[in-house]
Amino acid sequence: LCSDIMTSKNNCSYSDRLNIILASISDPYNNLHIDSLLDYLNAIVYEINVKSISKTKKFHNLLERLLPACEFVQKHRMNVTDFTILKVLGQGAFGEVDLVRHNESKKIYALKKMNKFEMAKRDEALCLWEEREIMALTDSEWIVKMYYAFQDVSFIYMVMEFVQGGDMVNFMSEYDSDEENARFYIAELSVALDFLHGLGFIHRDVKPDNMLLDKNGHLKLCDFGTSIRMDKNGEVRCSIAVGTPDYISPEVLNSQCKKTAYGRACDWWS
Repeated sequence: LCSDIMTSKNNCSYSDRLNIILASISDPYNNLHIDSLLDYLNAIVYEINVKSISKTKKFHNLLERLLPACEFVQKHRMNVTDFTILKVLGQGAFGEVDLVRHNESKKIYALKKMNKFEMAKRDEALCLWEEREIMALTDSEWIVKMYYAFQDVSFIYMVMEFVQGGDMVNFMSEYDSDEENARFYIAELSVALDFLHGLGFIHRDVKPDNMLLDKNGHLKLCDFGTSIRMDKNGEVRCSIAVGTPDYISPEVLNSQCKKTAYGRACDWWS
């Protein structure tokens, strides 16, 4: 956006440049969408507020100006009080996933709640933007959809579609799956991964736990908290071996502390 404005600055009137900014604020696929800007504001203010720099005069004065605005925004944006928790669907290292009902629309969702302080201790927190982008900005039958995301002082929340059929782990434990079924789900998983890779991301934690089945028995890929965007060569460089031991590929495991490059083949290994 900034480059677009700078390029057109000499050729556009102020009104035209303002319209470029307004269009970006209204575009959900743009990093300057209004929801993203409000997220940036809240994140910066809360980060300053919990750090010792908030005691310095300049930052203290800044907080005095911005904190009331953030509290106003937080009160009027969607928050956890807009939902009624029906039951816990699962728990993980950072939090839990609840089955919830939206109080106004009465629609049923899966609410993923993640503890900020626990996530800050580990580098996986850096993949939150990727997880949000994949689920919120992608309209695909192979990817679990996210409808809302918000945060408070302690937690980050993601409101996702509720996939009724459970995960592949439960399916495999309850049913004797024959070769035909295996081929069917491997084919659907292959299409899902190919779609994700086409978006420019590697999943890095492909396993039965992260495959959900909808009411018609079709597969949806989920849990993109370890996903990472590939570079122009289709590779990533990471010094942390991300994934689950039983499914992690040799090249990802070998990247521990070395920051070696690997690509989408790690998902196919899993």
